[in-house]
Amino acid sequence: MKQSLFWLALPVMIKTGQYLKNIYKYPSMDDKDDFEKLIKLNLWANQSDYIMSRNYVQKSFTHILNISKKDPFIACNHCENAWRIISERNQPSNVIAFICDNVGFDLFLELCVADFLYTNYYARTLHFHVKHIPWFISDTMEKDIYWMIQQLSKNSEKNIQELAKNWKEHFRTGRWKIIVRKYWTLPIGFTRIKELDPVLYKMLEETKLIVIKGDLNYRKCLEDKNLDPTTPIRKALNEFCPSNILLIRILKCDVVCDIPQSNIEKLEKVNDNWMDCGHFGVIQFAPKPSIKCDCLDI
Repeated sequence: MKQSLFWLALPVMIKTGQYLKNIYKYPSMDDKDDFEKLIKLNLWANQSDYIMSRNYVQKSFTHILNISKKDPFIACNHCENAWRIISERNQPSNVIAFICDNVGFDLFLELCVADFLYTNYYARTLHFHVKHIPWFISDTMEKDIYWMIQQLSKNSEKNIQELAKNWKEHFRTGRWKIIVRKYWTLPIGFTRIKELDPVLYKMLEETKLIVIKGDLNYRKCLEDKNLDPTTPIRKALNEFCPSNILLIRILKCDVVCDIPQSNIEKLEKVNDNWMDCGHFGVIQFAPKPSIKCDCLDI
């Protein structure tokens, strides 16, 4: 199945690779605009395990050309808040971490975002946290990253070959690192990482930003609690606060937070099942608290 996800998405990966190269060749006046487009693409790539069809792949390139058409389906968008942190080049840490979700187009977009951040000097070290065994069959493991890069390096498209070559070199030199920890497959929420895997928590603490992808990771961040959907994200994350956090997730269940009431009312008019139908998403940012983390009134 993992290889099928890759081959199914390869045509849109090629087009996305060209899109990324065009960003470098013809940059916008503000890197923030390019960053937001890539993050939105990253969000909708997370839908690829939910709607795995050739029709989805074909529609994806339309979104690349005009990604803003999907904005009404984003229940909460904190891209600008995340950008303020990323664009501060004098941060004490220059490490950005990704907690990965699915293989295929989803993983490819994570590498594209990482490429953008690295190429434009917003991060000098990238960490990719993957599972040591698949919780779900599509979950990213270390071998999946190497396999995908190997397949991309064989592609006839020059842009894809070049990306694959660069990514392979980044991993070889250690500028990009794959981190495998058993905690990611434990049936435990993220608030206990500090207690049960202090080495992992320290790695997360030493980052500039943690990008957390996918439905399961989101639910583990919130301990699978059935919160009021307007609950502020910092409060919802409770004691999980190692660094600045960016959550990117397609909504597939009713565990959700930090949705403005006005947005909820609009979404309910569009679809009563907006929380779990798989057609809506969130891009949510939680800053690292400046005071003791176990205080919920931050």
